[in-house]
Amino acid sequence: MSVEANPGVTYLIEQANKTSVDAKLQPIYAALAEAGGVAAQQYLISVANKTSVQAKLEPLYALIGRASRT
Repeated sequence: MSVEANPGVTYLIEQANKTSVDAKLQPIYAALAEAGGVAAQQYLISVANKTSVQAKLEPLYALIGRASRT
């Protein structure tokens, strides 16, 4: 990640990278959106760019929007 993130966002990103279980990822993504900041936005955007399933993209779009407002 090219942007320096606060320690909480860094921790959440590390945890998201350690799992591939959707049930565990969704709360992490929601926490990233709540925390906001450039690093959180960049991470959520990178996840969306790697996702091709429309049902998974729509919630990510909402989270990216929320992260951009914080």
